[in-house]
Amino acid sequence: MNSHFDPATAREALNQLRTELLQFLEQSDDDAQTVSLERPIGRLSRMDQMQQQQMVLEQRRRAQRRLQQVDAALEALDRGDYGLCAECGEPIALARLKALPESRICIDCLEER
Repeated sequence: MNSHFDPATAREALNQLRTELLQFLEQSDDDAQTVSLERPIGRLSRMDQMQQQQMVLEQRRRAQRRLQQVDAALEALDRGDYGLCAECGEPIALARLKALPESRICIDCLEER
């Protein structure tokens, strides 16, 4: 792994990202609720609400998936194999880990997919 890798910094970045994802999921919970057909609003407004709801639901799915990846990265950090590609076992570039600290696959393996 890169000689500048610092497990404490990685853990801090992962925990910060985890907190942000949890906050987003909590804050977006109301927006993800089913649009009520009982409310007296126009047809276009209801369609806008339903479209907005679908967008929020997709954002929440992505956040939940990313949260799972963050948790897996924290477990890898605990095991001592954080920063190693899950496919080839080679170190993941530090720049990639800084940009996406939950990364489990190096760029080379990702491009081969």
